[in-house]
Amino acid sequence: MRLLHTLAVFFPASVLFSLLWADSASGHDQEEVTVLEEVQVVGERPIAASSNRIIPNKDILLQPQGRPADLLRLAPGLITLEHSGGAGKADQFLLRGFDADHGTDLALHVDGMPINMRSHAHGQGYGDINFIIPETIEEITVKKGPYHVEYGDFATAGAANYVTRESVPDTVLQASGGSFNTQRYLFMTSPTHDRFRTLFAGEFYYTDGPYNFVNRNTRYNGLAKLTFDPSATSQLSVTFTQYYGRWNGSGQIPLR
Repeated sequence: MRLLHTLAVFFPASVLFSLLWADSASGHDQEEVTVLEEVQVVGERPIAASSNRIIPNKDILLQPQGRPADLLRLAPGLITLEHSGGAGKADQFLLRGFDADHGTDLALHVDGMPINMRSHAHGQGYGDINFIIPETIEEITVKKGPYHVEYGDFATAGAANYVTRESVPDTVLQASGGSFNTQRYLFMTSPTHDRFRTLFAGEFYYTDGPYNFVNRNTRYNGLAKLTFDPSATSQLSVTFTQYYGRWNGSGQIPLR
């Protein structure tokens, strides 16, 4: 009987001691908890595939400007070459093992408008983009492979779409020069920036080229673009371009 009484007294006491110790330990742990500040990590969602690339305006402006097609070299694996016919001729493109010639297998667009010619003396798909003023480009979308039907039947090796800017924040007057009597002059301005956005640009380029036979490559480019938002969900854009090119062909038949 005494043993049962002792157990009856000891058991409640031990339970009470355990509860008090747990509460004390819990309170002690709460005092040492360090609350960290919330950290948000935001990452841009990658584009559909590594074969797709968007070349932004900041990368375009870092390049020395001469030939508009040279901007496509910023896309890995896409090579542009000046053809032997002369500096004013459409470039030759190489992409993913394709010798795309002057655009036969590379669909070229400006603001979604196709540039490749259906028929030409150099074969179908001839795409001359020398009328583009590089500084007026907002971005270039390059897609490799024959998977993008929206670019038409010349996109066998890939496609490139030059997207022009709607306006520039400041008026630009620029003059530059280099070897071989190379000189370039640029003018850009945007009188309006709000609902009506305008962009006017002009370019003059000249070079004799690094050849024994002086190239005298001369190029005049002009662009006028008006962008208007009729409503919050619609946009109207009208673009006028002017291009004049003249050069001495380097010749492909050697003298005997």
